[in-house]
Amino acid sequence: MESKTFGAGTQYNDWKGTVAADDAEVGIDNIEDLLKKAGKLATGETIIAVEFSSIPNATDIDAYILKADGTTHRVSVDVSADEFVSKFKRFSITISRDGEYDGQNINFTREIK
Repeated sequence: MESKTFGAGTQYNDWKGTVAADDAEVGIDNIEDLLKKAGKLATGETIIAVEFSSIPNATDIDAYILKADGTTHRVSVDVSADEFVSKFKRFSITISRDGEYDGQNINFTREIK
């Protein structure tokens, strides 16, 4: 059995932040459908976490799945960034240099167009 601390990270972590997503509407392909179509999610299994990774010329997800027997396993699926984001109704990413502004209030003026 393996384990890892769940969280985002890259080689240098120049930019850090947070992400939030809303499930897709009923009837629209969602992240569960993606994994089912790939043969990676069975009936009675639940996705408990998803990690999206992008490097030059490759993007994929690792999904952590809770099986009916209570154990967790990890599966991988190659997927484009557009396809991954399309599996959610809304998707938001915020990043700042070194995570300096993560959770912080930023005062600003609006750009005049």
